[in-house]
Amino acid sequence: MARTDHLRGPFARLQNACRVLKKEHHKALEPITVYVDSMMPIQKRMNDVLPPRSVCDRLVNQYFVVSEGLYRMVHVSSFHQEYAQYWDKRGCSESFLPRLLCMISIAARFGTDSRGLGQDRFTSVNIPTACILVRHWLDDLRRKQITDLTTLQTELLLLHAERTICPHQRSSWTQLGYIIRMAMTMDLHRDPSELPPSSPFIGEMRRRLWYTLLEMDLHISLMCALPFAIRAGEYSCKPPSNLDDGSLSPTTPSLPPSLPLDHSTSNRLQAYTSRTLPARIEAAALISHLPTLDSYQPILSAGQNLENLLSDIAALFPRHASLNPENSHKEWRHRALLDMHVRRPLLALYRPFALGLLSDPSSCPSNIELSYLKSAMAILTYADEIDPRSPGYEEVVAMYLFVMKKDIVEAGLGVCAYIKRAQQHQQQQRNNSQISQNSDGEPWHHPQVAYPRQYQHRHSQSNSHNPYDEDLLSVVGTGARGPSYPWSAVTMAQTVERTLDRLVTLIPDASSDVNEIVALGVVLSSVWPGAMDEKMQKMQRMVGRVQDIVGGALAKMGISASAVQHQPAPPPGYAKLAAGVGGPPVTNGYVNDGVGLPRNRYQGYGC
Repeated sequence: MARTDHLRGPFARLQNACRVLKKEHHKALEPITVYVDSMMPIQKRMNDVLPPRSVCDRLVNQYFVVSEGLYRMVHVSSFHQEYAQYWDKRGCSESFLPRLLCMISIAARFGTDSRGLGQDRFTSVNIPTACILVRHWLDDLRRKQITDLTTLQTELLLLHAERTICPHQRSSWTQLGYIIRMAMTMDLHRDPSELPPSSPFIGEMRRRLWYTLLEMDLHISLMCALPFAIRAGEYSCKPPSNLDDGSLSPTTPSLPPSLPLDHSTSNRLQAYTSRTLPARIEAAALISHLPTLDSYQPILSAGQNLENLLSDIAALFPRHASLNPENSHKEWRHRALLDMHVRRPLLALYRPFALGLLSDPSSCPSNIELSYLKSAMAILTYADEIDPRSPGYEEVVAMYLFVMKKDIVEAGLGVCAYIKRAQQHQQQQRNNSQISQNSDGEPWHHPQVAYPRQYQHRHSQSNSHNPYDEDLLSVVGTGARGPSYPWSAVTMAQTVERTLDRLVTLIPDASSDVNEIVALGVVLSSVWPGAMDEKMQKMQRMVGRVQDIVGGALAKMGISASAVQHQPAPPPGYAKLAAGVGGPPVTNGYVNDGVGLPRNRYQGYGC
């Protein structure tokens, strides 16, 4: 913007439009005051915001499709029994309605046209209103009720529901710390066998809730780059069993033996991930000590343990298996979630070295550099495995983007750094040789690799939109850094571009952060293989598309273009900074690319 006049105008217009859209998003996240400010009893108000039974039936079924996988908070059979009692007016526990509201709120986020932010209670539920009513109910509980197991379930469900509409995760990190300490006062961190005797059913539910807390703690802490609350050795609770919910009930006299992990059950995901937690916690614990390490060995050891887990996941949920069309989305979702929960600490562990945050990238071991790139590309290509013609494709991809958006943006920025390196290596090769392989200005491509015979046919028939293939990559030699990347600069850029095309569809949603999406677009444009004019055209097209989507979203809200144009201009200090007056020149680490971003936010991604 400082050096390119024809980009300053589009960015300024986009900024004005995004400022208006952000205000409208804040309005959409406000609860319906007629329910929140009412003097009616809280149970009556929660009942009033509940949709009709037909809508609740659909949303409850959707909840068990999109949730209760890695995070186990509800026993399915017991809940359905209490659900029927509620609608048949046969009575239910006081905590049932708050739990039901949280569950249908989570489902409404992914299974309704309004995404849970509409005000028509006959078609969906308003998530902000439901969440604040549940919060009021929890705050009014007496001391004895606070330590009840159903109260802990409600706290977890409420946190999960609030995260679906909250664009920032730090409030979730704070609230989760409170819930963890509340759980520890209930001795949830200790195995039921160490406590006074209770029913096998209660013991197993306690294990499931505790490991749900551990998963959430690790996940949210890594998302926020903040310390996690629980470390290895601070709990003795054993992992939950691999059992179907139908095998358990409050009257079960003894716990059935746990099934092997290759047996599919309703608790298979949590049973598996709970056994991988020690390796993931070990890797996450290293992250805060990385600047003090004097050897790569602890990092390589922890990373290798995580990569071994990825191999196990590939065996449990093969990427290229012939899935039943009816279950393909469910199996894909399970595989993606498992894969992501292992790759997240792996990427956080390798990122400072692979991207040169803590050391010169040239001194980074090649397997760290290559592993980081492979994992980043894997995240960007999850959705490429689904057939766009399959039923429910749009809903499944939307959920993937909602749940993993921050991971996707970070992976995209990381891949952009590799694109830049590939082009730098290309330029170095040109300088060192009189004969240029790409004298016509075409972007650099990876030299042809001679794949073994058993991979050649599949490689030729593979989906060109899914460059990630673990089996195929295992036969590609690492060699020296730079040209040893398994993908060309063009393939990596196209992969990030397809991901960006999906991300921009999230812009109309109230939980979306347009800044992150635009930042990824700017970085991708600035490293796009080609001449400077092509980079600028890419950036203009990106800004134009985001502008169109923002404008379309505002038009649906009844806001005219003239209202956007008359927004106040940025403060004078911003104009001076953009013009490069009174401070250091705006730069992003590239030569003459004309784009600047704050170093503190995106440092290490090549921008």
